Amino acid sequence: LEACRLLYRDLKIRYNEAVSEFQDRIRTLEAQLAAASSFGVIVPPDTARRIADLEPQLAWSQSDLQVARDRQSALASELRESATSHKAAHAEVVRLEAAIEFKTRCLRPMRDIYERRFRVADNTITTHSTELSRLHDRVSALDRDLQQASQRARAAISQRDHGRAEEDRVSAAHDTIARLEKRINQVEKSQKSRQDLEVALAALRQERDSLAVQGDELLGQLGERFMEITDLRAERDQAQERLSNIVSLLPFTQSHNRARSESDSPAQSARVSKAARSTSGPFPVGALSQGPASRSPIE
Repeated sequence: LEACRLLYRDLKIRYNEAVSEFQDRIRTLEAQLAAASSFGVIVPPDTARRIADLEPQLAWSQSDLQVARDRQSALASELRESATSHKAAHAEVVRLEAAIEFKTRCLRPMRDIYERRFRVADNTITTHSTELSRLHDRVSALDRDLQQASQRARAAISQRDHGRAEEDRVSAAHDTIARLEKRINQVEKSQKSRQDLEVALAALRQERDSLAVQGDELLGQLGERFMEITDLRAERDQAQERLSNIVSLLPFTQSHNRARSESDSPAQSARVSKAARSTSGPFPVGALSQGPASRSPIE
């Protein structure tokens, strides 16, 4: 704004000088022209040429004057706008200064508070630094104690491992002794069982001998029963021959009796074979002698 004011002042001074100069020249020329026209003085050609040359300069000067006036009005409007803006800026500056003063008044206690807090924080940091150094020393001491404890723990672990190895060897020896005792017990039991087996073997041999004697007796009985069965078969054959002779004497029942004899002969042969098989089974001797012998006379 101050620069605009200085520029406006310079332009106004130049404008006034130019306007006064042009106005002086115009007045001089107009006075000369009026004097010449009033007295009828013949204007020399040089003066006429100069006047003719000055006329366009006068037109240019008038146009420059108009331009200067327009520029002066524009500068005046700008000056007014600048003054208005200067007033607004001055009011804003006043408001900002008041706000700054208010902020400054508000910041003073806050600065005091923060300074006190900073001093408290500084003291706290100092105290914590001291405590941290003390804790660091304590950690170093604890680290040394931990290393010593780890060494003692490694020594204890090695002793424990050595003791476990001794216990394993002792337990292995106990297991070996237990296995040997078990083996000895098994050997003793096997000797006892061997003696028992020898006694049982002797009893089984005696039982085998008695069974062999009984088998020989049963074979003798079986031979006798087989001879009896052979005799019974012979008697059956004789009875069948007699029956066939009797049937031949009866011609009207020949076919019927033949069919009956044919149907009875397989049943009789089956009963005989069944009786023969029963002689070799576990039936008593009385049952073998009573079965076929009681039926042969009836057949």
